[in-house]
Amino acid sequence: MTSHRAIALGLGILAACAAAMGSQGPKRDGPPATSSRPALSAQQVFKRVSPSVMVVESLNAAGKLADFGSGVVIAAGRVITNRHVVAGGASFRVVHGGKGWPAKLLKTDPDHDLAELFVSGLRAPAVTVLDSSKLVVGEKVYAIGAPEGLELTISEGLISGLRDFGGARVIQTSAAISPGSSGGGLFDSQGRLVGITTFYLKGGQSLNFALPAEWTLALNRQPTTPAPAVGESSSAAAAAQWMLLGIGAIAKADYKSAARDFSQFVRLKPDDEFAWVELGFAYVELGQYDKAVSAYQEALRLKPDDEAAWVNLGFAYGHLGQYDMEVSVEQEALRLKPDDAAAWFDLGLAYKGEGDESEVIKVYEKLKTLNPALADKFFKLAVVP
Repeated sequence: MTSHRAIALGLGILAACAAAMGSQGPKRDGPPATSSRPALSAQQVFKRVSPSVMVVESLNAAGKLADFGSGVVIAAGRVITNRHVVAGGASFRVVHGGKGWPAKLLKTDPDHDLAELFVSGLRAPAVTVLDSSKLVVGEKVYAIGAPEGLELTISEGLISGLRDFGGARVIQTSAAISPGSSGGGLFDSQGRLVGITTFYLKGGQSLNFALPAEWTLALNRQPTTPAPAVGESSSAAAAAQWMLLGIGAIAKADYKSAARDFSQFVRLKPDDEFAWVELGFAYVELGQYDKAVSAYQEALRLKPDDEAAWVNLGFAYGHLGQYDMEVSVEQEALRLKPDDAAAWFDLGLAYKGEGDESEVIKVYEKLKTLNPALADKFFKLAVVP
C-alpha cells in the first residue's frame, strides 16, 4: 500500500493556538491584495516600511545581550515581536539606525508566540495592517528584519501557501527567513504588513512561515499584562516547542523524532486534532500501525468529518491485516467524499485481503473513472493473479 497522507505541512505552533485571541483576531477592512493600485518596487517598499522595523534585543540580568530578533511598530511606541525573542530576558532594548531605546515588556501571548513592547520616545510610524484573509497564493511579498543581526535586511519572495489549522492561519512564503528574522515584518507590494516572520525549516525550500498580521492588532487591544518572570515557561509555550520540533522532524523524514515530539505535544495539548494526525503519520512511517490506529482514532474523535484521517486510519488497519475494519473505515471516508480515489484504492485492497474478487473488480472499474493512473496501479496489485 501507499500512504495517502493529505495534511499540508505548516507552522505547527499555530495548531495549538486559537484560544487566547480567538481564531484569527479582529477583521480589518481594506482593499484586497489584488488591488488595482500599481505595485511598489522593492526599493519603494523598503523606503516606506523600514522606519518601522526594529532590532529587538533581550538582555540578561547583567545587561548583556542574551538573544535578539526583529520587531515591527504597530502603534505609537508599541513594537510587536515574537515571544520567543524576549522569553527569559531581564530587560529589553530596540535598535534602529544605530540608536537604541530601552523597552518595557507589556504583553505576552505564548499561545500565539507574540509579545508587545512599549518604547518611550520612539517616534517611528506605525505600519498599515492587511488582514491575511485578503492574501492570495502567488503574490509578491517582502520580508524585512534583522537576520543574523544585520539590521534592515530585505528579502523578496512569494506567498507559497496559506495553511489553515484549527482556525489558525499560517502564511508560507519563499521570502528568506533566518535567525534574527523572528518578529520581523512580511509586507505586500503596497508595503502593508501581512505577517510576522516567525519560523523556517532548515533544508526545506520555501518553508518559511509568518503569523497573520491581524493578530498583532488583537494583542495590542488586550489589557496590559504583567511581564513573565525571567525564565518563566508555560504549558502552551512548551507545547509550541514540541510542535515546532515535530514539524521539523517530519520535514527531514526523521519519523522517530517526530513521533516523540508529537507525543509530547498531545500530552500537553490533547485536544489538537492536527497533532494527532501528524503523530499517526509518523507511526505509519515507522511501521507502528497499532499506534497509528490509536492516533487516528483520537484525531477522529476530535474531528469526525476529517475524511483524510479516515483514509489514513483504513490504511493502518490494512497493514495490520484487519481488512474488515479497513473496509468499514474506507466506506466512511467515501461517505464523506464519494470521489476520493485514495479511499477507493484502499477499499479495493481491503476487499482483496478478504478474498472478495467481485468487489475488487467493482473498485477497479470505479477507479478507471476517477484516476486511470491509480487504476493501473491497482490492477497490478489486486486484479492480476
